[in-house]
Amino acid sequence: MYCYLLQDWTTIQGDATLLAFTQAENDWFDAAGFQDVVTWLEVKEGFFSIGGLTMAYQTAPTKDEALFATMGTVNFAYNPGVTTTVMLKDTALVPIARWLRWQIQASSSTSWNLTFRILCALNAIGSNRPNIAQP
Repeated sequence: MYCYLLQDWTTIQGDATLLAFTQAENDWFDAAGFQDVVTWLEVKEGFFSIGGLTMAYQTAPTKDEALFATMGTVNFAYNPGVTTTVMLKDTALVPIARWLRWQIQASSSTSWNLTFRILCALNAIGSNRPNIAQP
């Protein structure tokens, strides 16, 4: 398993017109050579209506918006804490492709905000271990 910081602490604020917020492209994770992913979403605080926000973990073979598909989701609760999402190649909604990103989806047109970070652990495919540069 290899562990990465998918998103450092950030606060996102939305209003009635913002129904989806996608992670910046330069922060998408290149998951080539991996087959399984586990994420830990840590929420410090949030303000939103019940059932109003969902975190979607998405993947695509290229950076084309039309190709991104949701691998797994987290429906937010009001209480801060950590939520673990396991997305294995055999059980995920969609198996991991090359690019991994997150997207916040709002189901109602109300103001919302969320402070969170995302850690992930990925399992490499067989002996196809990624060449990871050490800092």
